[in-house]
Amino acid sequence: AAAGKLVNRPEAAPLNAKIETLDRQGMELIEAQDSPGFRRYLENCQNTICGRNPIAILLEILRQRPQMFPSCPQLRCEFVHYSQSQTMPTRPSANDSCVSYAAGVIQVA
Repeated sequence: AAAGKLVNRPEAAPLNAKIETLDRQGMELIEAQDSPGFRRYLENCQNTICGRNPIAILLEILRQRPQMFPSCPQLRCEFVHYSQSQTMPTRPSANDSCVSYAAGVIQVA
């Protein structure tokens, strides 16, 4: 689950831990299927999530699913993988970057 233990230890990689905390906040909203919360998260934190628009559309469909498809079973979202491309230096340069990767699944609850 997104709320699981951090991959990055703050004392070992403080910037990576901050990035991960920010990422996991968004992942928790996705797992909770919180469409309005995810939109607020994107507006407030400015996290550059590739696929944010399709994710927002999916969350809105999931939010409206009971009204649109009453016979559809309850669905559960869960993240099964999280990683980052590299450990950031304590004092990054303009050329340093870190990409986060997350994989999630949606299945019948």
